[in-house]
Amino acid sequence: MDIKTIQKLRDLDNAFYRDNHASFSQTRSQAWKGWDALIASLPQVPASVLDVACGNMRFKAFLEERLGAFAYYGVDACAPLVPDSMRGSFEQLDLIEELAAGTLLAHFEAPECDLTACFGFMHHVPSHALRSALMRALVDKTADGGTIAVSFWQFALDESHRRKAQETTRLALQTVDVDLEEGDYLLGWQNKPGAYRYCHSFDDGEVAQLLDECGDSVQLVDRFSADGKTGDMNTYIVLRKL
Repeated sequence: MDIKTIQKLRDLDNAFYRDNHASFSQTRSQAWKGWDALIASLPQVPASVLDVACGNMRFKAFLEERLGAFAYYGVDACAPLVPDSMRGSFEQLDLIEELAAGTLLAHFEAPECDLTACFGFMHHVPSHALRSALMRALVDKTADGGTIAVSFWQFALDESHRRKAQETTRLALQTVDVDLEEGDYLLGWQNKPGAYRYCHSFDDGEVAQLLDECGDSVQLVDRFSADGKTGDMNTYIVLRKL
């Protein structure tokens, strides 16, 4: 995927969240089922957590309820999603822009953390190359012995979701001039005209390849499926940094 396409897809998603952050946040108030399984795989209660693409910080609220106090660092491109009371632990950063420029690690303000999480975002990262770069950055921002947890949305494995995604993509491409790769879709939002966001649906082979590309600095602790009505819309990987 060339840089022009990456920039178009980044701009599409940035515009989507800028224009729809309020309605989107309202649908993102509940904890994901997969987070309970993650808690069970942690070797100890983390003293520090880096939440990459933190959104409205519901993962922070979930962890506080389950684990108590910890140092928290949230990073996201869309500041309006973050509650005003939590702005002190938030860094606004366009993750896709920094990944494309190769400067993400240089602009992370957070220190290395005991737990680095990235949920509901990997599908917004255009191209395998940038997804692999993000995985390596997550590992680099994790303290030795710490945990990296990432979710991969696999919506196209479900026939009904795949058909709907194919239809919205077909409609979107009538007005959005962009070249997509295999597994890429443009999804709609609440039947709102022109409200499209770029999403990639992962298959098991892609997830395995991304794990391999993390190298020998990590050990796979757990891999499981959870979430959605079918209970398997997300694949989670949990890694330990060696």
